[in-house]
Amino acid sequence: MAAVAPPMELQRLRVLDTVTVGLPPPAAAEHAVAPLPLSGLDADRNMLDVTFRTLRFFPPPLPSVDPLAVLPRAFAAALGLFPALAGRIRDGYVVLGAGAAVPIVLAASELSVADVDTDAPASALLDGLAPGDGDGDVADGPALALQATRFACGGVALGMRVAHALCDGAGATKFLAAAARFASGQGPPDMAPAWERRELLGPRQPPCVATPVFDRVLALDDDVVRCGPYGAAGEWHSQQQLTRECVHVSDARVEALRARLADEAGLRLTTFEVAAAFIWRAK
Repeated sequence: MAAVAPPMELQRLRVLDTVTVGLPPPAAAEHAVAPLPLSGLDADRNMLDVTFRTLRFFPPPLPSVDPLAVLPRAFAAALGLFPALAGRIRDGYVVLGAGAAVPIVLAASELSVADVDTDAPASALLDGLAPGDGDGDVADGPALALQATRFACGGVALGMRVAHALCDGAGATKFLAAAARFASGQGPPDMAPAWERRELLGPRQPPCVATPVFDRVLALDDDVVRCGPYGAAGEWHSQQQLTRECVHVSDARVEALRARLADEAGLRLTTFEVAAAFIWRAK
């Protein structure tokens, strides 16, 4: 049986090279021995094999700038601040061995950025502009993979595939923002990132259940009654007093309110969202 030809738009996408960028020497020496621990939330088996992909488009740089030459150097510098992204996930840790590196696919397309339909998530071209999810366990491959594609118009697409145990969309954006600063010659960001996943998100030692902020917000002691739950004494008028009221809302009433909001918003909301919406309206 003859092989099926790829879509025409993919035929106009060429992979020029695949390079790997590793940690700069200071960061490589610092993390060569001790792996970076994941928190209990990150190391959950339901999360370890999850990756997500992003795709961003950028306008043409100056004619004297070759993005496919600049970006690998910029990402290498950014990895010095985000070393975990160069590692591999093993047994609740990010292992940064001697071969810790991130693959970057460098590609070119005969199309223009305007030819890319970003509203078609099933587009073969969109899928080809970012590294694939891969098959099997995340541990079989690098935690991060990148692809930079230069279009005929000069615009650039930057695709990313990253293990969700290491970061979410906001964290990935911080890494890309740091790389953008290095690419433009601005140097590192003003505030360096810190890897304290286990310290910030790990269980307490010894184990204990404590919710000081939550308890403070719900408390009704004299200070809260006088200043409000967040201590906003300057904004809290002396004649205003907090009181606690318990209101029973039946399941039938919740469903009636949910149906009403569904008609208004076109969405089916959770019980919490329904209650919050009507409390807000009644304030």
